[in-house]
Amino acid sequence: MRIWLFAFIGLSIKHVQAAPRYMAGDSLYVWTLKKLQVRDKDGKVIGALSYGDRVMMLHDDENIRVPIQALPSSTTDGRENPAVMVWGSYVEVGYRNLSGYVFDAYLLKFPPLKTLSNGQREFLPDYFARAFGLLKTVKDQRQDEPFQLQKVYNNGITYARSYVVCCWNTVVMIPDFSMTEAIVFLNYVGGIESYFKDEYIETEKPVIGLEGEQGREPTYVSFTFELQLYSLRKVNDYLIITDEGGD
Repeated sequence: MRIWLFAFIGLSIKHVQAAPRYMAGDSLYVWTLKKLQVRDKDGKVIGALSYGDRVMMLHDDENIRVPIQALPSSTTDGRENPAVMVWGSYVEVGYRNLSGYVFDAYLLKFPPLKTLSNGQREFLPDYFARAFGLLKTVKDQRQDEPFQLQKVYNNGITYARSYVVCCWNTVVMIPDFSMTEAIVFLNYVGGIESYFKDEYIETEKPVIGLEGEQGREPTYVSFTFELQLYSLRKVNDYLIITDEGGD
């Protein structure tokens, strides 16, 4: 079932000129369910932002990026999971006719997802089309098995999903996306943080895998559940998010 996915990936990945993450005047959006604290130049908390709030980049001092914990360490079936870190620095932003400094790991150029009338979040292909515009549909076979959907969007994102009998495989490729941005995005879309709350017993917590050089952003992150695997991998200028599993 993966042959067509690999062919699609091979055709879609090409060299993309790396660009600065953002510049003065860019609109950015908060991507965390927790409050994102806003501080003054002396470090005093002067406000807080919520998921989906829009800010404007005012100034980035290009400070050294440092890690903070995004997901805590945990134990699954006796195996110790490492804490998952995100990397960023404090940047000056404008919001609500005010200005202040926020930790930029939780700022993305992606606008927030909508919550539909049934309480569900919008389907990712619909979200990408709304937010960035659909460039082309490579394949759209949803009525019969195997379910296959392949789309390319104007900002270079590609989305491919297949479903056969009991198993699914989704691959999202995003150009010029850091591992930190991918962790923040997937954490919200996949609801991963909820599995670390007290009401989840030990065996329901995902097994976490990390690869990469110590002291830097990882090059690979995985979250393995009993029937599902999320993985994040940096390949050249693309960040590849994979979701696969079965019923």
